[in-house]
Amino acid sequence: MCCRFYSDETTQKDIVGLVDGYDKGIDWLREGDVHPGDKATVIIKGSNGLFAGDMRFGMLSQAVKKASGAGAAGAALSVPEKAPALLINARAETVREKKSFAESVAERRCVIPAKKFYEWDRDKNKAEFSPVKEKSVYLAGIYRYDNAAEAAELSALPGIQNGRFVILTTAANSSMKPVHDRMPLTLRRDQIEPWLTDSEKTDEILSQTPEELSVYREFEQLSLF
Repeated sequence: MCCRFYSDETTQKDIVGLVDGYDKGIDWLREGDVHPGDKATVIIKGSNGLFAGDMRFGMLSQAVKKASGAGAAGAALSVPEKAPALLINARAETVREKKSFAESVAERRCVIPAKKFYEWDRDKNKAEFSPVKEKSVYLAGIYRYDNAAEAAELSALPGIQNGRFVILTTAANSSMKPVHDRMPLTLRRDQIEPWLTDSEKTDEILSQTPEELSVYREFEQLSLF
């Protein structure tokens, strides 16, 4: 799984170099850990190339959506942003089969650049994973708008700040196996555009084994959230 990652000004500068346009509401000075419910800058397919904007980490579960009225045209969300029922990950192997995610993986894929991400072993020891060569680690994700009116209004861009994303996970590679049996589906820099724009490449990328990562381990107990 992947429930926390870190971004800073270096990450944001990397994003600028990857996109053709961006939302004016981005927090370019963002620095620190991103938890479920927090905002993060993501990259999506825009109408004129790759586009960056802030979205919230975690999709609303069906139970929360029903309770809040999300999905109804014009309905306002009344759920706390850090609600415990957020969906934060989706398995790459089965994402196409899940009703909650099938449309998003077909139409709304995203990339979440981060400086590093974290995972915990069975003894709750934290490990930090970062790229070996690149400035950022590029996490593959999917997103959606939980309000039908927002989806219609925002799909034309600019302004994607009301979207919500999940991070795709896959089987652990050799970097991750000593810590956990699952890990984020990471992309090479040259895979960002194909992941976002070329549907014929989707299944190939979903089934790939992520490249090796640099690992730093702290042997201290921390809560996951």
